[in-house]
Parts: sequence; structure tokens; C-alpha cells
Amino acid sequence: LRPRPEPALLRLVDLSKTLPALQPDLPPRELLRGIDLDLAAGDYVAIMGESGCGKSTLLNLIAGLDRPSGGHVELDGRNLSALDDNGVTRLRAARMGFVFQAFHVLPHLTVAQNVALPLALNRIEPIEPPVHEMLAAVDLAARAGSRPVAYTHLPLPPSDLGSISVGAGSLKKQKNKQEQVETIN
Repeated sequence: LRPRPEPALLRLVDLSKTLPALQPDLPPRELLRGIDLDLAAGDYVAIMGESGCGKSTLLNLIAGLDRPSGGHVELDGRNLSALDDNGVTRLRAARMGFVFQAFHVLPHLTVAQNVALPLALNRIEPIEPPVHEMLAAVDLAARAGSRPVAYTHLPLPPSDLGSISVGAGSLKKQKNKQEQVETIN
């Protein structure tokens, strides 16, 4: 990518992930190699490819759910590899939002209550204005009081990084052999 005047919110520097060989006669399995990327607040990127090409591995490294074999991930200038598990967890809870393409909502809560839950767990107050803004942003404000029977994508707490969409299992079942698409927006 071209150099930017604004600082990168998310930076990947020579990121790689290699798994050890499962058998002595096999080489290690290189999943990702030498990925460099700078994203500023508001950038939108689609990560696309065939099953098994490393999309989920990349997103797990970006989120600090896994550690790279080489290189590093920076979020707001903080190297995730330099943080312990608790530090990465705190940073992830405060700065990242995840949107899963499977049902990961509580069916007994309304759409608004499902959106409010992570805000309450992170002690973000007041809750009502951000919930309304998030629902309006994805055109669900009119459904705030509905149960989430048909909604698989719900917004999460505000984040400069936006959201990370993980997996396409339910999408693949509905649309025969559709490419898996994962996004950072």
C-alpha cells in the first residue's frame, strides 16, 4: 500500500505464521508469509480467497487470538506481541468489534438488548445513544424491540478499527459454493 499522512490504526509488519510439521518426513506448513499492511481509521478492506488460504489465520493474528511466527501486529502503535494475554484481551475488548456470520446472539433478548450487552459488560455509559446509533448505521433501528430471529450481523461497541467479520459457514450453506468473504471495515 502507498504511504499515508495519517498514522496507521492497524499495522501488519512482515507478518507470518508457520505450523510445525505433523510428521517428521513433512516440512512445516507455512500459512502466511511476509504480510505488510497499514490501515487508518475508516479504511475498508475485504479479505477473500479459497477455503484454507489463511483468511481466518490472518484475522486471528490481527485480533491477538493467536501469535505470529514472525513479524508483528500493531494496534494504535502497540505491538500485540509485546503484551501478555491479559493485555491483549483488554486491548481487544476496548478497541475491536467482532461480527460473526453465524447466530451469536441471545434469542431471549431484543436486538437492542443484544447490542447493549457488550457495552454494559465493558461498563460503557450511557448505553442508549450508542445502541441507537449502531442500529441506525445498519438500518435496524426500527427493529430494536424485535427478537433477533433473522439477524446474524449485529453492530458492536464503537471502535476505530470497526468490525471483523469471521467465517461464512451459514452463508456457504445458503449459497452453493459462494466464496468466503471476511472484512475489516
